[in-house]
Amino acid sequence: MIHRSIKICLWIYVLVAFSLTPANQTHAEPDVIRSGHKCSVRILADDEYFTEMMKAVADAHREIVMAFYIFKTNGYKGNYPDRFIEGLASAVKRGVKVTVVLERTKREDTSLDSLNRMTAHRLRKKGIDVRFDSPSVTTHVKLVVIDKRLTFVGSHNMTNSALKYNNEVSLVIDSPDAAVEAVQYINSLCR
Repeated sequence: MIHRSIKICLWIYVLVAFSLTPANQTHAEPDVIRSGHKCSVRILADDEYFTEMMKAVADAHREIVMAFYIFKTNGYKGNYPDRFIEGLASAVKRGVKVTVVLERTKREDTSLDSLNRMTAHRLRKKGIDVRFDSPSVTTHVKLVVIDKRLTFVGSHNMTNSALKYNNEVSLVIDSPDAAVEAVQYINSLCR
């Protein structure tokens, strides 16, 4: 049930994009029809993810919901996660509701917990709703939903290394059906 729309869109994308496009050509953005609704999927490699997500945050009108395993800020303006917080803060000022769910482990003395708590403090100062998952299970997702339409999902953690230097790949899915399921999943992490 959960993620069915996302999985269908991903598999269709993989089949269409990689079976029809020669390896040395740029992949076209495939459009597929699912449940009577158009669904487009694009691969975002490496730093394309940050650029596209910042554009989507700047264009958001109603709601941004996200969940990350790690959201590592350091207070420096050049740090990509800190720049992302500023983009989210601008969205809040425009009246966009922003919710962030972060990983919490069983042991609060871990560096992961410390980093996520520090980022949670910075986010809350900007008017962003921050929640933590249950410490009894690891939430290793990297998922962002904007205006119940765009879903970003993939390997990018919210760290400067992942956003700027690492080889990472994520997808942006333009599908209201997939977005609604993704928001439901994110909301289920805090129950």
